[in-house]
Amino acid sequence: TGQAAKDLNEAFENVASKIVGNFEDIGDAIGEVNTRFGVNGKDLEDLTTKYLKFAEINGTDVTGAIDSSQAAMAAWNVELEDAPAYLDMITKASQDTGTSVDAINAALLTNATSFKELGLNVSDAAFLLANFEKNGVDSATALTGLKKAMQVATKEGKPLGDVMKDLEEKIKGAETQQDALKIAAEYFGNKAAPALAAAIRDDNLSFKDLDLTMQDFTGTVEKTFDETQDGSDKAKLALQNLKLQAGKTFGEFMEKHGPQITAFVDKFIKEYLPKIIQWLEKTFDAIDKVIGIFQRWGQIFKDIGSAASCEVQRIKGFFDDLGTKVSNIWNGLKNGAVGAFNAVKNTFAALPSFFSNIWDRVKNTFSNLGTRIGDAIGGAVKRGINGVISRIETIVNQ
Repeated sequence: TGQAAKDLNEAFENVASKIVGNFEDIGDAIGEVNTRFGVNGKDLEDLTTKYLKFAEINGTDVTGAIDSSQAAMAAWNVELEDAPAYLDMITKASQDTGTSVDAINAALLTNATSFKELGLNVSDAAFLLANFEKNGVDSATALTGLKKAMQVATKEGKPLGDVMKDLEEKIKGAETQQDALKIAAEYFGNKAAPALAAAIRDDNLSFKDLDLTMQDFTGTVEKTFDETQDGSDKAKLALQNLKLQAGKTFGEFMEKHGPQITAFVDKFIKEYLPKIIQWLEKTFDAIDKVIGIFQRWGQIFKDIGSAASCEVQRIKGFFDDLGTKVSNIWNGLKNGAVGAFNAVKNTFAALPSFFSNIWDRVKNTFSNLGTRIGDAIGGAVKRGINGVISRIETIVNQ
């Protein structure tokens, strides 16, 4: 119902403000405690907080711990108000033996009937089973031995606890291992005696603490948890409360304005979003087309540039070749004229010096004239060719 959900949410906020943890884990723990134990309000908050601390210090999953421990408590008829004491008790059993709380819960559930037949309470069973697990003693074998010891105690008219304490003293006081085994066999039977006798003589198993109650271990969880906390945990809790308050404020805002926001979002999705998508599709199509045009024109200009460049090189090569040929022809003519003049000069070398001087002046005149004409023609041709090439390159580069 709405009120039940509100109560659970209030419990969540109160628990989350007191202990550091993942919000999802805290929510799951509250839901599981509420379902398994049927509690609400402060009882729900206190027991959930206890379980969160229990799971933290024992390194176990909180929802799994709730399920397994509640099943074990139900098998042992542990009342709701004793649930916190039960968690303290199995935590202490785990700390003393190194056996995991999950293993202890499982063993208590499986062997509840057998231990009840022996007249042992849940605390006795928890510590014995934890010791069995620690020392590699098969619990079924050990229980068979304890049942036989129960028969001896019944014959003697004594409580099992008293008989087991006396038996422990006898086994430890035996002179040899063989003597200890013989004594153990009288009480436990031949099958269980070797393992139990060895565990007792090695101080790994004791019956002296039988008849303890769960209340003897009250506060174990809280004490252990507090010892693990430091300044950083306080800072984490402060930050967690800040997040919690922010979430609460947002939740109140959504509760007040949620219908309007939902209506706006719904309208946006149904009416405006399709139009926006359609417009984006058209825009992207247009961009694709423009890109395609630029790519095609780019290829065209690239091809034109390549072709023009080839033509420029060809024309430049033509005029370079033409200039070379013209220069070669002119040099040939000039050299031929000089050679002819030299031949004439040699022929008339014997004439009087008058004619020789006249010839020298004539030769020099023609020689200078030839040089100027050659330079003029060669320079004009080359300048014309270079001008044409420069103009073509300018046009192409534009």
